[in-house]
Amino acid sequence: MVFMLKESKARKIFEKYDDVAAFALGKSKGITDNGLEIRYSRMAGIFPDEDVINGIVAGDIKAKKVIKEAVKNLHKPQKAENANLCSGMALIVNMIDPEKVSRKKNKKRIMTPNIVVFVYDDELDVPGKARIKFLRQYLEALFGEFGLAVYSKDKAEKIVKKLFKGRHKKVMAAVASFKKKDGAHISADGAALKKLMMTFYAIELHQSALSNIPIDDMGGREITGLVHDLIYAYTNDNLKVSGAFKKKKDREKICDKLRKKNKAAVKAYNELRDILKSMPSVDTGKMPKVKNGYKGKKPKMDIDKFEKFFMKRKHQTILALVYAHSAAKMTGMELGSSEYNKVITRVLKDTEIDAKEFTAAAKAVAGKV
Repeated sequence: MVFMLKESKARKIFEKYDDVAAFALGKSKGITDNGLEIRYSRMAGIFPDEDVINGIVAGDIKAKKVIKEAVKNLHKPQKAENANLCSGMALIVNMIDPEKVSRKKNKKRIMTPNIVVFVYDDELDVPGKARIKFLRQYLEALFGEFGLAVYSKDKAEKIVKKLFKGRHKKVMAAVASFKKKDGAHISADGAALKKLMMTFYAIELHQSALSNIPIDDMGGREITGLVHDLIYAYTNDNLKVSGAFKKKKDREKICDKLRKKNKAAVKAYNELRDILKSMPSVDTGKMPKVKNGYKGKKPKMDIDKFEKFFMKRKHQTILALVYAHSAAKMTGMELGSSEYNKVITRVLKDTEIDAKEFTAAAKAVAGKV
């Protein structure tokens, strides 16, 4: 479910519902008073830059043209310039309808969806109102591609008043029931689009999640997902997602881009392996090498060996490093750069691997020492 509300109206959701992702559209950074504490995130990457928005508000740029282009770009994750838009929307939509859900059936259990709220300031001047009007139209168009409505203005306030009242259990049941309505959950076409984006940006999105949730806090199911998504990329099994495209030329384009990304991921993994192997203080055990693709019907890499190694708890720091190093390299970071070192230092904080020793070893492997 997606809401777009003034902060004073959104407050009711925050007070009654725990599983909420809130994004700022205005100056407010969050709410901290009377026991309620919520911080807003910013997803600037999914919006046009401020110069474009200001041009629309001033009447110099047509809103419809900008929105039409954004919707078009949403279906082209293979283009580098669309990375922020596509990965950002995939991340938000996946909050609402997670990719991996429990298969256990329990009729008594109430399934409660995540809720996304875009929050804007209560008091707006004339340009501010025009800005929010455009952002509302823009979000409605983007989420509409996933079959999701953006509840705003009077309709949103009526829904909030109806759902978010009473005790916690009653609210959970009301929200779960409302999710069955069209617009409150992702559509079949929307699920296919999200799957395409989640597959194309799997490594980057997992790294984004790992930067917020330590890998030690993850359960076996989450670790399995991390390991398997690497295997899908290294073997090119993720090319199957191209079936989301109806036209042959579109399938060929996405496969070509994915193959290049997969090869880059394999190169990054083996580079990381060389770095770790050069560090006397790190016991990498029998950390496997990986190869891209298949030879005949058999993967070139040893999948069983890879799974066995990375499913062990003692190797989870290395698994986190695989994602951090790979995502950094695939987004253009250079070994030894301050940006790269910052990413690695954050990952290795409070782990058995020394960050300074690692970054020095990375420089050496890159030939920078």
